[in-house]
Amino acid sequence: MDILKVFTQKEIEEFEDRGDGTLRGICPACGFKEGYEFVIFLETNKAYCRQSKNTFSALEVIALKHGLISCYDKQPLEESNG
Repeated sequence: MDILKVFTQKEIEEFEDRGDGTLRGICPACGFKEGYEFVIFLETNKAYCRQSKNTFSALEVIALKHGLISCYDKQPLEESNG
């Protein structure tokens, strides 16, 4: 599943396109937005919350958006490359 299909067009437009294959915006679960802490990696079809230090698949992002899981429900990664 394409991770961008998880978001509405309006939500996608609110993300900042850095021109490096990432989109950055507010985390749909924790709402953390300082420095655009939610990163979507277009090439790997993953997302990363810098606040919780967790990486999410498209399906997990759906669960985040609907409140089924939180950013902290996964074990944090030491460092994420997407």
